[in-house]
Order: sequence, then C-alpha cells, then structure tokens
Amino acid sequence: MKKALIVDDIKENLYLLGTLLKAYGYKTVAANNGAEALGLALKDPPDIIIADILMPVMDGYTLCREWKKEKILKNIPFVFYTATYTHPKDEEFALSLGAEKFIIKPQEPEDFIAVIEKVLAEFRTDEIQIREPSESSEITMLKEYNETLIRKMEERMLKSEDAEKKIRIYAAQLETEIEQRKRVAQALKESEILFRSVVENAAEGFSITDETGKIIVWNNAMEGLTGIPAHEIIGKFAWDLQFIMVQESQRTDELKENFRKITSEFLVTGNSPFAGKLMERQYEKPDGTEVYLNGRVIPIKTDKGFILVSTVHDITNRKKNEEKIKTMNEELELKVLQRTAQLEATNNELESFSYSVSHDLRAPLRSIDGFSQALTEDYFSLFDDRGKDYLNRIWSSSKKMTQLIDAMLNLARVTRAPMNISKVNLSAMAQSILDEIGRNDPERVVEIIIEPNLIQEADATLIKAVLQNYFENAWKFTSHQPVAKIEFGLKVIQEGKAYFIRDNGVGFNMEYSGKLFAPFQRLHDVSEFAGTGIGLATVQRIIHRHNGRVWAGSEVNQGATFYFTFGL
Repeated sequence: MKKALIVDDIKENLYLLGTLLKAYGYKTVAANNGAEALGLALKDPPDIIIADILMPVMDGYTLCREWKKEKILKNIPFVFYTATYTHPKDEEFALSLGAEKFIIKPQEPEDFIAVIEKVLAEFRTDEIQIREPSESSEITMLKEYNETLIRKMEERMLKSEDAEKKIRIYAAQLETEIEQRKRVAQALKESEILFRSVVENAAEGFSITDETGKIIVWNNAMEGLTGIPAHEIIGKFAWDLQFIMVQESQRTDELKENFRKITSEFLVTGNSPFAGKLMERQYEKPDGTEVYLNGRVIPIKTDKGFILVSTVHDITNRKKNEEKIKTMNEELELKVLQRTAQLEATNNELESFSYSVSHDLRAPLRSIDGFSQALTEDYFSLFDDRGKDYLNRIWSSSKKMTQLIDAMLNLARVTRAPMNISKVNLSAMAQSILDEIGRNDPERVVEIIIEPNLIQEADATLIKAVLQNYFENAWKFTSHQPVAKIEFGLKVIQEGKAYFIRDNGVGFNMEYSGKLFAPFQRLHDVSEFAGTGIGLATVQRIIHRHNGRVWAGSEVNQGATFYFTFGL
C-alpha cells in the first residue's frame, strides 16, 4: 500500500485530504508543520509528500529545501498543494527548490488523484528525473524567498484593505438589513397575532398538524364541533385524534397503526387519497351527542415536509333535512306510483269503455243507414221535397256518425297498440303518401317539396298515420289556391331538430291554436272543409308515444306550419 505524508496546519484540510487519499487506497501520515513532517519522514520515509506552504514553525518552502538536502528523502517526490501561493513566481520558486509538482487548490478529487498517480508512475518508470535544488547561492535563495514573502505580504495587505472596504460596506448593509428584519419580525408578530385571532374566532373548525404529525392549532370552533378542548389535543399526534374520534367498539391497535402509516406518508409526500377532498362522517361527541361533520385536509409544502391544514363544518341540520326530504320523496314517489296506477286503470277503463261504446254504436247506426237507404230506394218518390230533405239529412248524419266512430276507434288503437321501433325513411314515406293523395285528386296543381334522406327511428305504422293526417290536411286546406304548395323538411331548433309540414293554405287564427290537437275541435266550418276533428288528436298521441311534442304556427290566409319532434 502506498504511503503519503500530508502536511497542513489546518485540521480540516488534513482530514479532507486524508479521507480522499484513503478512498483511493493510500495509507496517510499527517503533520501540522514542516518541522514535524521532516521528523516523521526521517523515521519512516513515505512514498510521496504533499505539503501546504503557509505553516508555523517551518513553512513549506523551507521544508522542501531541507527535504532535498536529506539523502534518504531527496528521491521521494515532493508536491506542493496550496491555496495561498498562486502567483506564477510562487510556482517557479517552488520548483527551483526541487519540488516535482505545484498544485493550486481547489481541485476536483479525480483530477487531484490523477496528478498524484502520474507523479508516482513517472518516478516508478524513471520517466521523470529527480529535481535537484538549483545551484544558486544561499544568499540568492534567501533573496528569492524574501521576495516571495514580501510579494505575499503585499498581496495580503491589498486584500486586507479590499476586505476592510467590503467589511465596511457589508456592515452598513447588515445594519440596514437588521433594521428591515426588525420591521419584518414586528410585522410577522402582528400578522401572527391577527392570524391566531382570526383562526380562533372563525366560524368553521380549523386545525393544523406540523411536519412531525403533532397538532399545533385547534381553534374554538373545533372545540365546539368535536367536544374536545384544545388543551387536551395540542401537542398530540394526528393519528391519536383520528383514533379517539372512532366509535369505541371499532378501536383496535391495527386501526391506530393504519392511521399512523397513512398520516405519516401524507406528511412526507403530500399525497393521500383524501387530500383536498370534501369528506363526511358521523361522529359521537364525548357527551354522547351525535353530529354530522364534513371537512377537507389540505397539504402545504415546507422545507421539512408537509403540514396539514384541516377545516371542518357541522352539517347535522342539513343531514336531518336531507333525511326528511328523502322520506318525503319516498312517500311522494309511493303516492305517485299509486296515483299513476289509478290513472292507468282509469284510462284503461275509459279506453275500453270508449272502444266498447264506439263498437256498440255501429249496430244501430248500420240499422239507421240501412233503413234510410231502403226508404230512399223504395219510397223516395212518395215524399215531398221537405220529406226528401229530412231523409237525406238522416242518411248524411248517420254516415258522419259512422266516420266519427271509426276515428274514435282508430284513436283508441293508436293509444293501445304496441310499438315496433325501427329506422324509417320519412322522405320516402311522405312521397308515397302524397303520390296516393294526388292520384285521387288528379285535377289539382300542387307544388311538392320533400327534403331527401330524412331517416328517423320510429314505429313505421304510427308515423305513417301522422304523415297521412298532416298531408291530407295540407291538401284539404290548400284546395282554394290556384297553385298549392306543400313542403316537408327538417329544422334545427334549440332542443335539437324538428320535422315540419308547411303549406300555403287558408291558415288559422293563432288565438285558437290551443284547440288544434284536442279531439272534435275544429277551427273551420264543416261545410267549407270536411273532417271529423280527430286527426290532429291522433297525431299528438302518436308523437307523445315517441316522447316528442307537436305545435303549429300560422296566420289567416297565410298558410300554416306544423312541427313535431322525437324524444326531446
């Protein structure tokens, strides 16, 4: 193992240099000055000596000069390692005394060791010649030594003067800073007093846990909310508080340890599943009062980890009100279900009754219609004009009644029939219906506009009835126009989209629009426009079964537009 003699009057420097060399496999011997180093070396010569220059008793220069005079030491490499003598002439003088290397502090550890290793390697392989002191006279050497010392003294004086100036400037700055710090300290003290006053008198519960897990703030509101006075909780660990706030029957050592682990990790990392989240819990105070509390824990980063700031509110009244509302809603829901069942039963009875009545009325109407027809065929010539008029009125009325019954039965079927939802091409369906209506009235001139590729999920049979009613009405109420116009398309509205049928017919007064979709309600005289008054009521029921809605807009003699939607 290589042995290095290290010389420095500063213990810290010796320790650091020794630690570095030992880390790289060197054995070290330390000396505090040149004289001590020379004595140690003569007793047990090292492989290399590394010396500072500025030292008491014997400095580094004198040590090097004496070293090179000793027969057993002069072939051992001498290395200067200094932070004080850094002038090129300092190095020149050191080398003239026989030193092999002059290293200026500080050096990176790896770089320093590399230099030492290189010096030793060159000595082992004889690549470097042992440096001999120059042959100058003792007087010349002393002169150079004195010049070096004088230069160093001058440098020290200059540095001292510069340092004194800096000290005076620093002192002035320090005095200013001290005054500023006094003011800041006073402001902080006042701020802390204000903060504590605000916290202590805050309406919400407030607590702070420091980085070690101890509770350091527990305000008046927190005492009231938990029933635990501050003097019993300040200085306790947060997990102890969590533990005592659990029902006594649930307290176990395992639970307490779990609280400790979770909170400790929270304090170190600032991460937790409940960090910043609003949490609710039911809590029984020491006096047995049960309350509901909610709050959140917010981690705040510090130099030592995280502190935990907790805020808590009493939500007992709100929870009680929620329970009342829940009970009332459940009761209301039950009543709604009961009333809905009653209404469904009533509607079913009404529909059955309507269907039965409509069906049963057919027989007497068929009898009236049949006998009216028989009278017309067999005895018509026996009646005078008034009698013939009466007979025609009876026959016409029976036909109208039959149409009304058919419409009522159809309305009942629309309400009761099961739905089969599929994709329906409304454009193609509209074209087919209008083509059929046109074939039955070929003399009419009607401009038809149908927006293509209108696809909708619906019950095809029921939607066909909707379009059939709308288009038959449009065809009927445009009959007085020389050139009628009927349009079917799609319009974007606030809720989504709505289909529309628009015509340029007689229109209607919007004051009476509320009657449009009611059964047997008509806005035009039957003598002018025939009909049963059931068609739009049928349309509305079908659209309602598709979770949609219907409405219309119009002006008298300005046409009308009817809208319907699906599932809005």
